[in-house]
Amino acid sequence: MYKMLSFLGTGAYLETRYIFDDLPDDPLPTPFIQVAVVRYLLRRNTLNKDAEIVLFVTEQAYEKNWMGERGLQAHFQMLKKEFSDFPPYKTVCIPEGKSEAELWDIFDIIYQSIGKDDKVCFDITHSFRSLPMLTLIVLNFLRVTRNMALEKILYGAFETLGTYTEVKKIHVNERRAPVFDLTPFVDLLYWTSAAYEFNTTGNTNLLAELTRRKTQPVLKQTKGNDPGAFILQTLSKHLTTFSRNIMINNAPELPSNLNMLKNTLNKSKEHVKMIPPLKELFVALEKKVDAEDTGDSVVDKINFAIAYCLRHGLIQQAFTMLEENMITYGCLKCGLDHDNNKHRMLFNNALHIKANNKNKKEWKLLDDKKIARDAQIEIMERVLQQDTEKIYTLLSNIKGYRNALNHAYYTEQKHQWEKMKINGEKYLIQFMELCKE
Repeated sequence: MYKMLSFLGTGAYLETRYIFDDLPDDPLPTPFIQVAVVRYLLRRNTLNKDAEIVLFVTEQAYEKNWMGERGLQAHFQMLKKEFSDFPPYKTVCIPEGKSEAELWDIFDIIYQSIGKDDKVCFDITHSFRSLPMLTLIVLNFLRVTRNMALEKILYGAFETLGTYTEVKKIHVNERRAPVFDLTPFVDLLYWTSAAYEFNTTGNTNLLAELTRRKTQPVLKQTKGNDPGAFILQTLSKHLTTFSRNIMINNAPELPSNLNMLKNTLNKSKEHVKMIPPLKELFVALEKKVDAEDTGDSVVDKINFAIAYCLRHGLIQQAFTMLEENMITYGCLKCGLDHDNNKHRMLFNNALHIKANNKNKKEWKLLDDKKIARDAQIEIMERVLQQDTEKIYTLLSNIKGYRNALNHAYYTEQKHQWEKMKINGEKYLIQFMELCKE
């Protein structure tokens, strides 16, 4: 449901013409900003009979500015005659906010006034004391808990005309006060959440989504011909792909993901000024992805992804990729196809044969018609000729940790998170040193 919400104050308001940027034609004068906002939303076909208007009022505001022949209720009645699809409206009583307890009551009242998936336009012109800040907090909380969509947050800047006494001397036709759309500044709360999520978990999904939202209207308006918006939207896609592949342990795709992400980051540098919050986050993004040496080889790039996971507490992904990257390294060292699952399995089998001194009769071959018995033996003999002792030792060291993580701890080893992270970092360093050798 679409809802227009507003605070009704206790002031003696003067008739004023409130000007909206996207409807600049001369509006009707009104003492109530709520009349101007509702009329604006009706003219834009945003409000209709299926929507709702909610006015938050204190007892004093209700008596002074809602009731009576000159009250807001009477003005709404006149508006109903002008617009046939005028929505239903109601007042909701709130305390004055003179104590912490009353502020919590206001928080709860506003929260309960907005339902799941509601779309909201909030007028905060006559919110008093700490209510503007409280409103922003509630709206951000609702966005997370009830998937509320904040369409607009508006402020009628009456004070730009001067003091009450000065404005009273101005003819009503000359009283033209701008209505500021503060929604972009509320978006900073969302960017704050994105920054926190990115810095603590490494997840770039919200960061990518906010970037996409900022660039999509520009691309639509320019029919895809704005180079800055295009490259930033491309960055958004690559961030999403990288983050999702990290989450599902899609190691084969990560090297190419990193290449595309680094290239796009370099191309995005001159365009991030289009989105000020992204400009500030871009430095952290570069430090985590672009500025670090991700290496040139497949093994180096996966090692970078493992370090990324460990740094952000993604322990299961880190150990799983670490084990598989050791096998990739071993396959490459032995001249095998690291992308071929059969080669990877045969490499593993050969490691166990060597470690347990099994004779040829005990060799475990794959029951697979696509790869002949002689070919399997040739592959394993190739592995046995290589010095694979260090790889086998490292694989043996992480096996218990990896099994505990991937089998939901239904194993003998039940290490705590801290120990998992510390040992993951230790074994990654050992593996990276092996790669340098």
